[in-house]
Amino acid sequence: MMSRSGLVKLCLFIIGMGILLNFIVPPFQNPDEPNHFGAVMIYARGEEQKPAVEKEIIRFMDQNNWWKYLGMGRPAVLPASLSDIPFLMGNNPAKDFRVRLNNIVLYHFLLGKGIGLLGLWDVIPAYYFCRLVSFLFCAGAIFLSVLAFQKLSERHSRLFLWGIFFILFLPQFLLGMVAVNADAMAVFLGALFFYAVISLIMGEMRRVYFAAIILSGVLGFLTDRSTFILIPLGIIILFFLIRKENYQEYIVSVLAFFIVFFTLASILINLFPLQAESSLTLFGTNFGNIGKAVPQLFSFGKFSRDFFVSSMDGFFFKFGWACFGAAGVFYFFWRVLIIFSVIGVGITLTKFIKSRLEKRKHRFTSGFNARLLFFFLLAVLFQLTAVWTYYGSHKILGQGRYFFPLLLPIASLFVMGTKCFFDHFKPRDGRIALAVFILFEFFFLNYVIWQYMIPAFHMTIKSANLGI
Repeated sequence: MMSRSGLVKLCLFIIGMGILLNFIVPPFQNPDEPNHFGAVMIYARGEEQKPAVEKEIIRFMDQNNWWKYLGMGRPAVLPASLSDIPFLMGNNPAKDFRVRLNNIVLYHFLLGKGIGLLGLWDVIPAYYFCRLVSFLFCAGAIFLSVLAFQKLSERHSRLFLWGIFFILFLPQFLLGMVAVNADAMAVFLGALFFYAVISLIMGEMRRVYFAAIILSGVLGFLTDRSTFILIPLGIIILFFLIRKENYQEYIVSVLAFFIVFFTLASILINLFPLQAESSLTLFGTNFGNIGKAVPQLFSFGKFSRDFFVSSMDGFFFKFGWACFGAAGVFYFFWRVLIIFSVIGVGITLTKFIKSRLEKRKHRFTSGFNARLLFFFLLAVLFQLTAVWTYYGSHKILGQGRYFFPLLLPIASLFVMGTKCFFDHFKPRDGRIALAVFILFEFFFLNYVIWQYMIPAFHMTIKSANLGI
């Protein structure tokens, strides 16, 4: 268990990392970031200021070579509005750039109102304030992950150390901490959700954890597509909590859960009707396409293989709009380790099922909780299916950031699977393999920041599609 002073040091380290990244990572490093920032500033300054806001943001984009970074070349005449930039509109004929956000703008609304209260009318200080808020959301997610792994360490002593390092040194996640978009809030809501799930499954039946699941699920439904999955998972978790000895208390808790859920959902739907309607439409469309999409995902055709690979690579490091990456050998190493980890999880599940069939107790049941493992696997499978149904079935490659709300379960499965796979050959080899990977991850992160990010963004743009 990490001491209070250790937690303070970790928090200071995270804050220092965020400040450093704010200076290193250039403005508008995300492809749709102007759209997100534009929506925030319109909420801050009012709808009547929309034309002026867009012009100021476009000038700010121009000052930071957004055109060259994208590879489209600086236009001879700057566009009058964000909606006039084809890339930002994605060839959508709408006249308002906010259509690309699908009206899922709770993050933008809250951030805009905060900027308005502070009086940050100038786009440059407002932009860096937005970055700070994004960083705080992600830092909160890391802090919740630390607390979650502390709890897991009570039953699996090494899980805490390796799991938190896995998240803390993940290049793509850290570089995304200073992007102005709803991903930051989605990551925080995901961490809050799974922290509550871990606490409940481990026997801490407290109202605050049920409230956290309800809150993160409902807010996630109004925040980003990547957090839609929290709603069905929030219902499914109720079935993972059933015990013979607590079924009467369980029934009361479930009734209270749904009463609070529908009450909060009704309030937020009335406050944000457009967002709720848009989310329901997207969710319904996606759900209706699952039957056709899933067989394609597991057909292992060329595109489905490319989809898996791009999602894995993007989760590790594909910066910007999946344009700036590292040498292929790094991704090869990462993919091999992922495969080993998946095999390790499979070995653990096989041993557990075999022990249950033979009606004998397996150490797995007193180590990494079986219910937690199955729920984590279910969460990853659901998210993979959802991302494929929305993107893959339309021949759009996946991005790793779609899985960041599932950082806790992915880190747990990765650590457990890797350790189990290598321990299968020789005891303690799993710890050695994890230590080697964490060391690799740490040095690669430093390489990315100091030897790649700074030269690429502050001296020259290293891209296959240089602007003119």
